[in-house]
Amino acid sequence: MRKIAPSLVWFSALAGGAFAAKAVAAAGVPAESFRPLPVSAFEHAAQSLVYRNPEYGFSFSLPASWRGYGVLAYRWRGVDAGHHEEETGGPLLVIRHPLYTDNDPREDIPIMVFTKKQWGKDGSMLMVSPAGVGPAEIGRNRKYVFALPPRFAYDGRQGVDEVLAIVTARPLRAIPFSRQSTFKNTR
Repeated sequence: MRKIAPSLVWFSALAGGAFAAKAVAAAGVPAESFRPLPVSAFEHAAQSLVYRNPEYGFSFSLPASWRGYGVLAYRWRGVDAGHHEEETGGPLLVIRHPLYTDNDPREDIPIMVFTKKQWGKDGSMLMVSPAGVGPAEIGRNRKYVFALPPRFAYDGRQGVDEVLAIVTARPLRAIPFSRQSTFKNTR
């Protein structure tokens, strides 16, 4: 049986059944070999642990097995092809599994933060990697759009199936902001 690329699975699950069938067919995978991720068991567990980020106004539900997780703050950089290839950038928050070590890395959950102006109509003009596809929106609030980087789960790290189940369960929710945000566009 042919393996399906992990990002095809999570993107298909986020986009819905009709798109999933087309994406699986386009990838040359027999329809009968495609199995949706088992998120129903995860949905109940996801309510037990929540990462809150009042600076950017969102929360993110995690299963109990992530108790003791860490959050790393980086910056993403890219090009806005819709504005004469203008350089752009912003925060990249990485939720790291508590069992992650340098010798035994596990799949992270990367969350890119965009202003609504950066995101534009649908984020399709943003080039943030050489993947040839843009980031995938996972939520938004009145100021920001949150997205997963293209092909973030292609590295085959341990825990990739769990991370894909987490992100397909729509764990991101808008919450009230703190008084001051430190978001700055990187140019």
